[in-house]
Amino acid sequence: MWLLLGCSLLSLTIIIERLIRFSQKKPIAELEKNVYLLGIIAHVTPLLGLLGTVTGMIRAFRQIEGLSGRVNASLLAGGIWEALLTTAFGLVVAIPTFVMYHYFNQKLDEADAVEI
Repeated sequence: MWLLLGCSLLSLTIIIERLIRFSQKKPIAELEKNVYLLGIIAHVTPLLGLLGTVTGMIRAFRQIEGLSGRVNASLLAGGIWEALLTTAFGLVVAIPTFVMYHYFNQKLDEADAVEI
């Protein structure tokens, strides 16, 4: 789970860097491809965060089952911590990615309008 979120963050960083560095040098088709990848990352990272939430809650409920219903908060904390942390990380990656995706998409639309 952490590996997927880390890869998403790394991919996001690379794509944004490429978009900024080559925005004046590359044809619009190449920039649109990078913006498309940015959109994919923006849409997938919240789902990865949700997946982490589900796995964390499954872990917490398995702890409850293993204790035959005698709940010990310290044993449940690990699963709940995992659920909250992966949700937060997914949103931390997704929110700025969505902003950058829409920003670059607007710039590409403006460039298309100038070319016509």
